[in-house]
Amino acid sequence: MLKFIIGALVIVLIIWLIARRRNHKSKKPFPQRLIDWLLARELAEEKPQKRASRPAQTAHRPSTPKRIKPDADQTAYIRPTRRPPQPTEITLCYSTEIDGNARYVPVDHLPLCVGARSDCDCVIDNDTISRQHFEIFRDAYGEVSVRNLSRTNGIVPIDERTGNLEEPILQPGVVIPIDRDTGTLRFWAGELFFTLRLQAANSYR
Repeated sequence: MLKFIIGALVIVLIIWLIARRRNHKSKKPFPQRLIDWLLARELAEEKPQKRASRPAQTAHRPSTPKRIKPDADQTAYIRPTRRPPQPTEITLCYSTEIDGNARYVPVDHLPLCVGARSDCDCVIDNDTISRQHFEIFRDAYGEVSVRNLSRTNGIVPIDERTGNLEEPILQPGVVIPIDRDTGTLRFWAGELFFTLRLQAANSYR
């Protein structure tokens, strides 16, 4: 038992001498260095936990769309392909039968309203002509057309290719385009036969 006590005292003495020597070198007491070592160990164990708990922040950079160089040829599909109307002379005449003695109506402006009422541009005194029977106008594409205004007698166009009568148009507002190949539109309005013709300006009839 005595040997055990003596051995323990020797070990304690050796540890004390070593600790005293280290305290002399570091100029810090042993208890303070022991506390610093324990704190450094705890910090080393806590750092990985803090890094793991920190959410990963990824900055999403907005993607900028690539600028497409406009193609000059693509504008041809957007622009209207219609050509401006050529200078034309509009001739309107009517008679009581086909190829009969025609009476010419001066067309110096558009739209031109034809009817039996006194405020029409062309007044025709006939029992089969409505107060406002039809009008000649130029549409958004520059084409000369005829619009029916009558609810009773209406308009009966003639097919320029076959010469046959087409279906009567009795609904107001229906537009009849002029034939582009012949530049002529022939139709019946009541008992009168009308011929609308387009000619190049300064040309002979």
